[in-house]
Amino acid sequence: MTFRNKIIAAIAAVTLAISATSCSGKPEVLESVPSTATTVVSVDLERFLTEAGCTVNDEGIILSDDLREALDSAENSSTKAQIDALLHIKGLDLKTATYFEQKDLEGGLIVIVADDEDKVVESLSDKALNLEKGEDDGFVTFTNIPERTATIAIDDNRCWLAGLAPDAAISIIKKARRAAKKESIATVGWKADALSKDAALNAIVDVGDKFYDIFGDEAYRTAFACITSGEGESVLDIKAHIVNADGDKLDILPSLGTIDPDFLRFFSSRHNTVIAFAIADDFNWDNMLKSEGKSMASADKIFLSTMEEHLRNIDGTVAVGLNIDLDNLSPEKLDFCVAAKMKQGGADGVINKIREMAADVKQTLTERDGFLFLPMEERTLRIGKADNYLVLTTDAGVSAEPCTINADTFKGKSAVIAASGIHVNPTLDFVISATTDEASLDLSIDKTRQGALAKLIKIIIKESKNQSDALQSLLKRGDDDFSEDNYDNLIEF
Repeated sequence: MTFRNKIIAAIAAVTLAISATSCSGKPEVLESVPSTATTVVSVDLERFLTEAGCTVNDEGIILSDDLREALDSAENSSTKAQIDALLHIKGLDLKTATYFEQKDLEGGLIVIVADDEDKVVESLSDKALNLEKGEDDGFVTFTNIPERTATIAIDDNRCWLAGLAPDAAISIIKKARRAAKKESIATVGWKADALSKDAALNAIVDVGDKFYDIFGDEAYRTAFACITSGEGESVLDIKAHIVNADGDKLDILPSLGTIDPDFLRFFSSRHNTVIAFAIADDFNWDNMLKSEGKSMASADKIFLSTMEEHLRNIDGTVAVGLNIDLDNLSPEKLDFCVAAKMKQGGADGVINKIREMAADVKQTLTERDGFLFLPMEERTLRIGKADNYLVLTTDAGVSAEPCTINADTFKGKSAVIAASGIHVNPTLDFVISATTDEASLDLSIDKTRQGALAKLIKIIIKESKNQSDALQSLLKRGDDDFSEDNYDNLIEF
């Protein structure tokens, strides 16, 4: 499947979800969700569609020009016809969709409320949709054919969507309904409150296992992330915090300290993206290293064990500056700078270790101005120290132009990912940051948040098309260009 067809397939899936999952986020919808759900997401689809440049009215959904252009360029006429039909389904309330998952159920479910159940059934019965209609234990079902990989089920003014064949879908829907009848999420005060905020999106996600695995703190075994989107100017303004099973707030990043923006002196205007976090004195290295080691290959575990002593010598802020150019994005050519605040002698320990490793393989390293020069395939890595900072950089020297991401972005924060002026025509700026209490995402395009979602979709479509064109060009090369290695690389790509 080409990248273009993947885009169309994604649009089809989203459109199906929009058309078949619009629901009310009022308490009666939450009564259909079991209290034991591990993930619950409630979305105001009308707001998302509007901010994406689409029009929503009584006749259905009118796609934005960009999405319509992507649809019209589809090579599969059947797919285009199905999406066009789905855009005109009637009888659904687009204000909210509620998606949930449970540990003991296969896959997730979307539950909806139909304003007019008969109208929904009539719309889904349109032959242009190419859906197979059936009945199962009181449900009216519709499934895609011939694949039979998704089912819409309607009963009692509820519309359900499951990524399964009808029999399997009805089975898990009935299990969910029984569990919700026993105890729904609407009866759990803090969860119902978190999911009923006046926002474009509200979600709660069970993160207990992951957080305990990383931080080793019993308080996080039952932790949930609470996420809200669209309380500000844009649906892309996102906030999150962590609570325990009783809804009481927990530190969002335990064992992290406060970033010291002093590291910015090592970065230049070339570094349009910066990742920074601060290690606290009581950081639980034992649990972090144990957690990371679980998924590592044996060789990586050996390397991690040799570096463990030096990791434990980190004493404060670690920052990575990157030069991101989406038009020429290549890991082999990516310019970066890493600055890590170390304990006394910690930077010397890392540098000496690199000297030892070079000596073991009979490699002579050039040293100049306090830096080791480590040759790499595309460029040279410079490793040195300044004060108690360990610095690794691909820059030939520090630019006279300072980093355009200013110190205020990092002050008072525990972790930050910030980008400024990434050229995607228009320019993209964003900050993902976390304090002890809350994490947030602020995103703007061309220095404004208004209409950011529509512009972001346009960027994604453009970049996907560029990838598609590049792949098509690659496929048109002569057979001589495709050795076995090249074929393997293409499959991997």
